Amino acid sequence: MIVLESIADSMDEETYTPTEKKLMHKLRTMLKDLPTKNLRSLNTLVESSHGERWSDSQLIIYLEMAIGDINAEPPYTNFSLNNFPSAIETTVVLGATVFALISEAVLQVGWI
Repeated sequence: MIVLESIADSMDEETYTPTEKKLMHKLRTMLKDLPTKNLRSLNTLVESSHGERWSDSQLIIYLEMAIGDINAEPPYTNFSLNNFPSAIETTVVLGATVFALISEAVLQVGWI
């Protein structure tokens, strides 16, 4: 039984750059959101099989939010997902993890 339809099921496949794909993979790994039975997952009642909890488009949004936070703090920068320095990659992934978990918390408590 599927409780919620995945956003990925209702959208056309988007094309992502190699950098975006790498960041999404790292973010999925941090969130333990990989389609494997060897990892604990947040997939409880969302997917019909052992699949991914967050869609690619959601992960990109969280990554962009993390970059936006970095850009908003002094020294002000104008980074994007495809041009930020590799030295802050961990910061971007950790920031996106926080945004993904906040989003999940809001969903779980029914604030929206």
